[in-house]
Amino acid sequence: PAPEGRLPDHRTRGLIEREVAKAAHEHLIIFTDGARTRQVWLWTKREPGKPQQRREHHYHSAQTGEALLQKLQYLAVSLEEEESLTLTDVTLRARQAFDVERVTKRFYERFKTELDAFKRFLQGLPDDAQRSWYASVMLNRLMFLYFIQKKGFLNGDPDYLRNLLRRSQQSGKDRYYRDYLRPLFFDALSAPPNQRDPQLRQKLGNPPYLDGGLFQKHPLEEQYGDALDIPDAPFERLYDFFDAYQWHLDER
Repeated sequence: PAPEGRLPDHRTRGLIEREVAKAAHEHLIIFTDGARTRQVWLWTKREPGKPQQRREHHYHSAQTGEALLQKLQYLAVSLEEEESLTLTDVTLRARQAFDVERVTKRFYERFKTELDAFKRFLQGLPDDAQRSWYASVMLNRLMFLYFIQKKGFLNGDPDYLRNLLRRSQQSGKDRYYRDYLRPLFFDALSAPPNQRDPQLRQKLGNPPYLDGGLFQKHPLEEQYGDALDIPDAPFERLYDFFDAYQWHLDER
């Protein structure tokens, strides 16, 4: 830290980073203050032909640290994989941890694009207004589940939704919505565990009971029933979009 115990300022952190790069091209620097109450984790994104981009994560001891721990999960290395791990592997993990866009206007602009793309795949709804309405319902549900899966609340699996999709595709094409998501919404998340079919537990694990209206049947689902369907492709695209962001609740 600086002589007064302060964290190095932004300019000084940049100068230090450039000096470190002379000794180690790929690196992660952790700055701290004298009282050890604040940290800045700095990683630099390097791509050929493009300007370097510094990514910083600021942490204060009064915070829970949840957002930082979520990043560090990507950097954890088991003893079994340590010997075979390459610099490229580690760099990729660092990118997954720190090269994540903040939720800004850019997210919402992309969200509108993804919403429009998703609704074009909807089957069984007669007009564009209803497709837009139902696409919004689905994306709201899935965004909510992205938050709680990253906390480990969906069967302890931080990639629960995508892993369900993979399992569905192993059993057949375009069955994810009917065979997995609908039972997850209406028979698991909307029902207390003691009221669930044992076969459902084998299929979906033990997701929590969410006592609210988000996972109750929507009027469009009540009206169109089995005629309403969605293939796998829009879910793959949507999860790729969601995975470009880190999903954690604001620590405040």
